[in-house]
Amino acid sequence: MIKESGRVVSVEEDHLWVQTIRKSACSTCSAEKGCGQSLLSKWGQEPGFIRVDLNGRDHSKYQIDDTVTIAIGEDVLLKTSLALYLLPLVFLMVGIFVGHSLALAEAYTVLTGAVGLVAGALFTRKVLNVYGKSQSLEPVLVEADEDVVYWAEGAK
Repeated sequence: MIKESGRVVSVEEDHLWVQTIRKSACSTCSAEKGCGQSLLSKWGQEPGFIRVDLNGRDHSKYQIDDTVTIAIGEDVLLKTSLALYLLPLVFLMVGIFVGHSLALAEAYTVLTGAVGLVAGALFTRKVLNVYGKSQSLEPVLVEADEDVVYWAEGAK
C-alpha cells in the first residue's frame, strides 16, 4: 500500500476533498542541483485534489485543514502505469508493422506509427475513463489506528 499525507480542503456528507503536493524523488538525489529532471519537477509541482470516500465514517469528525493519510494499492499503481505507458507503445508498434507490411515508403511507415501512437493514447484514455471509476481503484482514507485489513475491505 502506498500512503500519502494530504490536507482536507472540503468536507462533504460521504467524501472528503484532499489536497496533496506531488513529490519528486529528486529531493533525495545527490545530483539534484545539476540535473535537468530536477528543474522540470520543481516547475511542475502543483497541488492535486483527490476525492476520498468516507466509507461510512462520520463526516463531522473531519475539519478543513486537517491532515489525513490516504492510500492506494501497489497493484492499482502497477495496472494503471502499464495501461498508461504500454498500450500506446503497443499501438505504435502495430502501426509501424502495418505500414511495413503494406510496403509503404519509410515516411508513410513512420506516419502509420504516429497514427498508431495517437490511437493508442486515445484508447488508453477511454479505457482509464471507463475503468477508473471503479471503487477498487480509488484511494482510501487510512487512520492511525487502522491497518491494511481495512483498506482491503474498503476496496471491495
